[in-house]
Amino acid sequence: MSALFTTHTANLPRQYQLGQFEKHLWALFDEYKVINYQNADGSDYQGAQAFNLGGRSVFWGGFIPRMTWWELEAWPEEVRWALEDVAYAQAEDLMYWPPAPAPYQTQVKSWLNQTWADYAHFDAPMAVRQLNDARGTLAPGLFSTADLLTEGRISTDPGGLGKCTVNLNHAVTGLQVDPSGRVTSVEATDLIAARVRRYQGKYVVLAAGTVESAKLAQLSGLKDPYGLVGKGITDHPVLFTHFSIPPGKQWHRPDASSKTLSRHRSASATSHPYNVLLELGADLNQGRYLDPDTLKRHRALKGDTMLCEIVFLFNAPLVEANWVKQQGPSYVKPQIFMQKSPAADPFWGEVNALKDQIIGALGGEPLEGGSLALNAGALGGVAHEVGTLRLGPEGQGVVDMNLKFRGHDNLFVCDLSVFPTSPAANPSLTLTALALRLAQHIETLP
Repeated sequence: MSALFTTHTANLPRQYQLGQFEKHLWALFDEYKVINYQNADGSDYQGAQAFNLGGRSVFWGGFIPRMTWWELEAWPEEVRWALEDVAYAQAEDLMYWPPAPAPYQTQVKSWLNQTWADYAHFDAPMAVRQLNDARGTLAPGLFSTADLLTEGRISTDPGGLGKCTVNLNHAVTGLQVDPSGRVTSVEATDLIAARVRRYQGKYVVLAAGTVESAKLAQLSGLKDPYGLVGKGITDHPVLFTHFSIPPGKQWHRPDASSKTLSRHRSASATSHPYNVLLELGADLNQGRYLDPDTLKRHRALKGDTMLCEIVFLFNAPLVEANWVKQQGPSYVKPQIFMQKSPAADPFWGEVNALKDQIIGALGGEPLEGGSLALNAGALGGVAHEVGTLRLGPEGQGVVDMNLKFRGHDNLFVCDLSVFPTSPAANPSLTLTALALRLAQHIETLP
């Protein structure tokens, strides 16, 4: 069953767990998620999918850092240069609304710069329009692909996105390909009318996600000369700890939040290959309190304690032993074999010590009933899995430098499946940059 939201779900009302630590951005995901796969024996994948207008993209959390040079080092040079030259800037023009500098954010960043000079500290780039810069709350909403599509569709501009047609409640089940390798139509099931429809286009862009795009490629018998379709599905390691700062501590603020991104100044693919995301007052910048009485009750119930989080996100190469396989028709769930990347293992002691230093310097304490131990995020738990239709040079990629599916002249892929590594940075900005670059490329085609 589909749930059709015309905005990012973080922009919708929800029931808050007042007085508790909760990532409100994700509160509705658990209600609407669908398990669209079967785990093979030994697989640790715990992802899910949700069918909404704009696709699964309506569930991402708004954090949009660029990939660094060392994260992009394993990417093809042509794509890396395009991202660093103009594509990232264009994506930020579309998505990034920098807030006005808030005093608490500025103070925390200054303190981090003085205390941990080996790291560079930045305002965490967020695709968020904030009503209250001090709290960092999300009242005006997150950037929403669905909003953009809807706005374009109802536009009166005859030369703009008003020509776009959005077909709701359709599940794509396959691509029809002629002997030359050209995609002639896209087959989809109308879930309301219970009938199969076929759509034709001069060019087709497959953007169903890391799992579903690989499934469709296998269902449709798309060419796979290098045996890479469905292989390498990887999620980057995420280590995190929740903690609190009680009233009376230097960095306690009852009605403010801070969100910073830190990277080691000597970071590389083999040394300190991680981002540090520090959120103070995380219940505010992960929430959306439109009703001031609700926020007042929340603060009273938690005793004005600041709820906080520290997260370490690691860069990781694709795990070649992982795979997605479609065995049966479209209604059969694909099988997934996925085990964690070992990329974080050599650095566990380093980030655990850094976590202890930061929390100790902040006067942090465990949440009630919890501890300050590092936790590992579930594989697929934050929807960052990548790699099943990787881009790469001839012999090393399913798609080429322009995201064209090799062997199919009018078929392109643009979702996380094309990533040749799993970046330490959240992937949303990079995917947007790739999408803009692809759109510009398709415009040049005959």
